[in-house]
Amino acid sequence: MPDYLDRSPNEYYPVAARPSFTVVPDDQVEPHRGALAFMATVKRRGVWTLAKRFRIAAVMAEAKIDLREARMSSRSEIEVFAFWAAIEIIVPPGVRVDVQDSALMGEVTWESTDSQDLPHDAPSVFVRGSVIMSSIEVKVRYVGETDREAKRRLKAARG
Repeated sequence: MPDYLDRSPNEYYPVAARPSFTVVPDDQVEPHRGALAFMATVKRRGVWTLAKRFRIAAVMAEAKIDLREARMSSRSEIEVFAFWAAIEIIVPPGVRVDVQDSALMGEVTWESTDSQDLPHDAPSVFVRGSVIMSSIEVKVRYVGETDREAKRRLKAARG
């Protein structure tokens, strides 16, 4: 087995070298924007600007919203509607997240981190919406970090 699989992400992604989200002034961010996926896949990743209110609707579809390298205002809202769909929202460390979704025969998973450790002026993302026979997963990941690496990092942090 290659030795790089045994190393933590910090060993081959030094913190200073990892790009991350950028907080921009409110006047540089659109007030409303959205995406629609109908029997399709929608992905937003890389460097892009998250609107103050971003609406995503997925019907019999998949949507992946990656905020790890996004430009965002200090307070953003992601409004979701999912019907027979899967929505994944990836947030970088250092962003305060609040999830308030309703689920009917569905699942809302929020991988919470301790936001009390964040500075008072940390950017906030509020996730709101409805899930019908669908799933929404909100998780915290570093840029370039896989789910497997994140599990190792969280396990090591717990001791």
